[in-house]
Amino acid sequence: MNDKPNPTLLVCTHRRLGATGSCGAGGSEELSDALRLGIAARGLGWGVTETGCLGHCLHGPNLKAAPNGPILHDCRAEHSDALIERLLAGWPVKP
Repeated sequence: MNDKPNPTLLVCTHRRLGATGSCGAGGSEELSDALRLGIAARGLGWGVTETGCLGHCLHGPNLKAAPNGPILHDCRAEHSDALIERLLAGWPVKP
Protein backbone atom coordinates (compact mmCIF):
# COMPACT_ATOMS: atom_id res chain seq x y z
CA MET A 1 0.00 0.00 0.00
CA ASN A 2 1.31 3.46 -0.94
CA ASP A 3 0.96 5.99 1.89
CA LYS A 4 2.40 8.90 -0.08
CA PRO A 5 -0.23 11.50 -1.00
CA ASN A 6 -0.83 12.12 -4.68
CA PRO A 7 0.79 15.33 -5.92
CA THR A 8 -1.91 17.90 -6.62
CA LEU A 9 -1.93 21.47 -7.82
CA LEU A 10 -4.65 23.48 -6.08
CA VAL A 11 -5.69 26.38 -8.30
CA CYS A 12 -7.73 29.16 -6.72
CA THR A 13 -10.77 30.01 -8.83
CA HIS A 14 -12.44 32.24 -6.23
CA ARG A 15 -14.17 35.36 -7.55
CA ARG A 16 -14.36 38.34 -5.22
CA LEU A 17 -17.39 40.35 -6.26
CA GLY A 18 -16.87 44.08 -6.35
CA ALA A 19 -13.19 43.88 -5.45
CA THR A 20 -9.95 44.03 -7.37
CA GLY A 21 -7.53 41.13 -7.24
CA SER A 22 -9.54 37.99 -7.89
CA CYS A 23 -7.98 34.73 -9.04
CA GLY A 24 -11.18 33.69 -10.80
CA ALA A 25 -11.38 36.96 -12.71
CA GLY A 26 -7.67 36.74 -13.55
CA GLY A 27 -7.86 33.60 -15.67
CA SER A 28 -7.39 30.79 -13.17
CA GLU A 29 -9.87 28.48 -14.94
CA GLU A 30 -7.80 28.74 -18.12
CA LEU A 31 -4.71 28.10 -15.99
CA SER A 32 -6.27 24.89 -14.65
CA ASP A 33 -6.96 23.67 -18.18
CA ALA A 34 -3.44 24.49 -19.37
CA LEU A 35 -1.86 22.77 -16.35
CA ARG A 36 -3.92 19.62 -16.96
CA LEU A 37 -2.76 19.50 -20.57
CA GLY A 38 0.90 20.06 -19.64
CA ILE A 39 0.83 17.49 -16.86
CA ALA A 40 -0.79 14.89 -19.13
CA ALA A 41 1.73 15.60 -21.92
CA ARG A 42 4.56 14.88 -19.48
CA GLY A 43 2.87 11.80 -18.00
CA LEU A 44 3.33 13.14 -14.48
CA GLY A 45 0.16 11.84 -12.87
CA TRP A 46 -0.35 15.01 -10.85
CA GLY A 47 -3.86 16.15 -10.11
CA VAL A 48 -5.25 19.64 -10.67
CA THR A 49 -8.06 20.75 -8.37
CA GLU A 50 -9.88 24.03 -8.51
CA THR A 51 -10.31 25.40 -5.02
CA GLY A 52 -11.48 28.40 -3.07
CA CYS A 53 -9.39 31.27 -1.77
CA LEU A 54 -5.75 30.62 -0.89
CA GLY A 55 -5.47 33.99 0.88
CA HIS A 56 -3.28 35.86 -1.60
CA CYS A 57 -5.93 37.54 -3.75
CA LEU A 58 -3.94 40.60 -4.77
CA HIS A 59 -1.16 38.38 -6.13
CA GLY A 60 -3.32 35.97 -8.12
CA PRO A 61 -4.07 33.82 -9.84
CA ASN A 62 -2.48 31.60 -7.23
CA LEU A 63 -1.74 27.90 -7.02
CA LYS A 64 -0.56 25.68 -4.18
CA ALA A 65 1.48 22.54 -4.84
CA ALA A 66 0.38 19.90 -2.35
CA PRO A 67 1.75 18.25 -0.37
CA ASN A 68 4.57 20.38 0.99
CA GLY A 69 4.98 22.53 -2.09
CA PRO A 70 5.09 26.25 -2.59
CA ILE A 71 2.32 28.71 -3.26
CA LEU A 72 2.97 30.36 -6.61
CA HIS A 73 1.57 33.79 -7.46
CA ASP A 74 0.62 35.61 -10.66
CA CYS A 75 0.20 32.31 -12.52
CA ARG A 76 -1.17 32.51 -16.06
CA ALA A 77 -2.21 29.85 -18.56
CA GLU A 78 0.52 30.97 -20.96
CA HIS A 79 3.11 30.26 -18.25
CA SER A 80 1.85 26.75 -17.45
CA ASP A 81 4.86 24.96 -19.00
CA ALA A 82 7.29 27.14 -17.04
CA LEU A 83 5.29 26.58 -13.84
CA ILE A 84 5.43 22.81 -14.29
CA GLU A 85 9.18 22.94 -14.98
CA ARG A 86 9.72 25.09 -11.89
CA LEU A 87 7.83 22.58 -9.76
CA LEU A 88 9.73 19.65 -11.25
CA ALA A 89 13.01 21.37 -10.35
CA GLY A 90 12.15 22.42 -6.82
CA TRP A 91 9.19 20.54 -5.39
CA PRO A 92 10.16 17.63 -3.14
CA VAL A 93 7.38 15.41 -4.53
CA LYS A 94 8.63 13.54 -7.58
CA PRO A 95 6.48 11.56 -10.04
